[in-house]
Amino acid sequence: MNKVMEWIKGHWIVLAMMGGAIVALPVMVYFASSMSASAKTKIEGEIKTDWSDMTSGAKVTYRVPPLLAGGKTLEESKEAPNPSLTEWFKAALTKQAEEAAAVVARAVALNKANHGFLVPGLFPDPKGNDQLLRVSMARQFTTEAHGRLLAAIGAGAPPDAAALAAELQSYQLEELKAITGSDKPDINTLGQADKDKLATKVLSKRVGQYQAKAARIAVYADVGVFRLPPFSESPPPSIEQCWSWQNEFWIHEDILAAVAMANQGAAGVPGAVIKRIESITVDDFPGIALGAPGGLGEPRPGETPGATPPPAGEAPTDFTRSVTGRFSGPGSNNGLYDVRTARLTVIASTRNLPKFFDALGRVNFMSVLDADIEKVDIAQELGSGFYYGDEHVSRVTLKIETIWLRAWTVGTMPKSVRQALGLPIEEPPAAPPQG
Repeated sequence: MNKVMEWIKGHWIVLAMMGGAIVALPVMVYFASSMSASAKTKIEGEIKTDWSDMTSGAKVTYRVPPLLAGGKTLEESKEAPNPSLTEWFKAALTKQAEEAAAVVARAVALNKANHGFLVPGLFPDPKGNDQLLRVSMARQFTTEAHGRLLAAIGAGAPPDAAALAAELQSYQLEELKAITGSDKPDINTLGQADKDKLATKVLSKRVGQYQAKAARIAVYADVGVFRLPPFSESPPPSIEQCWSWQNEFWIHEDILAAVAMANQGAAGVPGAVIKRIESITVDDFPGIALGAPGGLGEPRPGETPGATPPPAGEAPTDFTRSVTGRFSGPGSNNGLYDVRTARLTVIASTRNLPKFFDALGRVNFMSVLDADIEKVDIAQELGSGFYYGDEHVSRVTLKIETIWLRAWTVGTMPKSVRQALGLPIEEPPAAPPQG
């Protein structure tokens, strides 16, 4: 069928509304382009023939497409438009759009919840002294903010080794005095049975202190678990580095929130699911070395630079990359979200570890991509002051996928970051999170 026929079929709704204007259309084309009379006659004839062919077997198809790939399409075909069906399908499409919008709104709200700025006024464009704000961001990220995070979930360390050693020495002296009846006792005067008894008492005292501290905290962790860079104000960090730190801090917040959720209701470390956090590290933003001191750096090997289209349709998947298939970055054709992975090593209750996996998904869009489980040397851990209770524990190293919806994160990105990700640099930013 010729091109005229194809065009008419693609615009049949418009043509039906135009009515008699169909015949006038080629007339206007003729006069506008000074076409010959013979060409005009030929085109009019083709239009009449094709219009007759199309309308003789015309059907109206009503359709509600599925929201997700693989879903069922709701479809109905009729010989002519049916007002009742038109209204029904219109209502169905409207309802579908409203439900989809509500799901998106809930997803964005979950993804954004409780994620404020460490330094208000810095993103997406500094409001005030740019250099001062960036130095403030470096101070917050490297020295101040993470201590507050750990305090908020009840994290703590084992008893101070030096202070405990002094306390145990004093306790041993008092016990030795009681055994010998002397104010200046000599342990070498004791028999082996008394020495063993004294050693057992001191050990029991030591373990008791470990148990008492474990009962007062929710999880073992200190700021060293984050592997933070040292604070430096000269030169100040780039705006890209600051933004990367802010996003990394949000990931730290979410992981610790999941730890707190999994441990909720536990009586200290012995009853906790996650008993100790050993390390949390966040990988570079996909495709771009945002951590470079001078700026964005270069795309990493294997990543193809190029513009990322605006959000539309489904995000691409590639199951050779991970069990979820999700990926992002320049050249990925994913305009819906960014993926950033984190590595977490913990000592956890082996039996209750699935509760932590569940908590990750409930806090935000986080998925476990990989898990390595190792045996824990309990005696060695206890010797370092870590008391985990009576249940079996394992050292677990997780690779965690985190998702950041661009529906709200684009509004936090500096122009240079948006440009590096292939986004419009002049796009009006969304309302930033409060902080």
